[in-house]
Amino acid sequence: GAVYGRAQSQLIEAVLAHDGIKRPLIWVYNVFYDDFVARHSNQMVIYHGTEDYLRDPDEAFVWSDMAPIIEGFSRTLPHVDMAISVADSIRRNFRETSAVQCLRSEYATRSCEPPARVRC
Repeated sequence: GAVYGRAQSQLIEAVLAHDGIKRPLIWVYNVFYDDFVARHSNQMVIYHGTEDYLRDPDEAFVWSDMAPIIEGFSRTLPHVDMAISVADSIRRNFRETSAVQCLRSEYATRSCEPPARVRC
């Protein structure tokens, strides 16, 4: 499985430095990149909601224990400048869940069709 945390952050930073990238746009879909995101909060950070992790826990399809996901959101989202979702249900759950009220911007929905309105 994936290894997250400081070692992963340092590896990503080394690759970026090697390629001469000083201020990347950070676009993540995984809340477990929280260490990297926190270390680079002076850059533009976008969270891309691809799964509806925050729906009814009785319907959760990833893990029986959602605590790691909720904790990941609480560590990652305070550093996020904008969030985008792939579905209205994901946007709605983010806006209604207290675990993610720290998000600094409106949660926009992005689909294959242009959205009626996107707020940033």
